[in-house]
Amino acid sequence: MDYQEGIETAQAYFEAYTSFKMVVDPKPDDVIFPLESDLFFTAVQALQILHEVESIKVDQGFGSTFRLFFESPKVSIPGYGGQGRQRKVALRYGSGQLMDMIAHGNFKETYQPHLQWFDWGLFHYEWIRPNEYWDLRMSQLSRRPITYGALKQARYIIEKNVPNLKQALESLQGWDGSFTLTTNDMKLEDHPFHIREHPNFVKYFGAPYEKDNEG
Repeated sequence: MDYQEGIETAQAYFEAYTSFKMVVDPKPDDVIFPLESDLFFTAVQALQILHEVESIKVDQGFGSTFRLFFESPKVSIPGYGGQGRQRKVALRYGSGQLMDMIAHGNFKETYQPHLQWFDWGLFHYEWIRPNEYWDLRMSQLSRRPITYGALKQARYIIEKNVPNLKQALESLQGWDGSFTLTTNDMKLEDHPFHIREHPNFVKYFGAPYEKDNEG
């Protein structure tokens, strides 16, 4: 996406769901995967997705819960109210009605009847992008100054790996009133194979995990 400088989040969301028509000419029955580049799947999850794609009809789709990581695999955001957060995974193009409903506001009550939701626990690695990702993400966010300050404090706390990490993060004010961050207890083998050689994975977990070790 080539967004204009200073664009608001809502407008960026709208353009993401509509501007693709300027590049491709979608036909009825085409399948669209409206996913961020940092969503990853295990082999089992990929098979589930491909299987489910075969059953959806035009102007229908499905999504799944995902596990969101904040800057570090040591910390996760369980979502609002402690519930798993969701992403739309696949949509079958038809009249364009579903895409337009989603683009014009993202209100679940509008498009919810057209979607199925699964609890596959997909992986959303915000932290996996190296180097300039933090600055890019911060420049994209439209948030209050108190939120920017809290995000910077959270990053410092995570990088320093302070004692009582969970308590230190949850004491920060600024993100929806307070940080609802929890320490992440994922095992090394829970991560998809193709992530394990990424430089950030090696940074946090050490040498790449050998696939043969899983038997």
